Amino acid sequence: MIQLSTITSGDIQERGLLTREPKWMRQQRLLAWEDFKKSESPNWIRSKIPKVDLMASTKLKFPSADIKPLSLEKKPPAGAAGKITLVDGKLLRVSLLPELAHKGVILSDMQSAVLERADLLEPYLLQSFWGVEDLFTAFHRALWSNGYFLYVPKGVTVDLPIQVQVVQKDPHLSILDRSLMILDQQASVTLEELYESEGSSDQTLVCATATEAFVGDGARLQYFSTQNWGRHVYDLS
Repeated sequence: MIQLSTITSGDIQERGLLTREPKWMRQQRLLAWEDFKKSESPNWIRSKIPKVDLMASTKLKFPSADIKPLSLEKKPPAGAAGKITLVDGKLLRVSLLPELAHKGVILSDMQSAVLERADLLEPYLLQSFWGVEDLFTAFHRALWSNGYFLYVPKGVTVDLPIQVQVVQKDPHLSILDRSLMILDQQASVTLEELYESEGSSDQTLVCATATEAFVGDGARLQYFSTQNWGRHVYDLS
């Protein structure tokens, strides 16, 4: 387990090389890390939430170099067009109706997407802007580990919902997910997102998640997100 206080710029660079991230992604992480080191903590006195100590409450595991090629199951759960499940930041399984995959719909985890479809992600992640630049967004941009990726091509309608399940099973491990949805022109989809944790811990833990959507002209996205974290988890969304 890695403590946030021990991470260096060299660790950020080594992590990106280990997982074979493209150069532009590694540069984004390094710039965000420099911003994080220069940023100050928020003035918690003016908020109604308890003070969150990132250094003490963030515990990470960097991804390993052993990232297997994406294996897509053809039978989603009943009532769903596709489903992806991530447990402790790792892909457990992903499924998608074959007819949607044939039309060009992509559903994967972000680690796989960065390796296999960097050409598709690059223009969107380079123009990505969350609207807030502070300690927490810089922290997340530098250290996010996985998440999900959904792409719906031009004119494709996905009639059944896409389901996303993110589970924190290890009560001592932070989840840092960065997820991305891209809907081309006239596309349509409903996405249902669930974050949950199993078990509990006496120690406060920070989990940081970010979901971005790029919706083209005439496209329609219905997005639902539900949290069922344990009481020990502080979520920074």
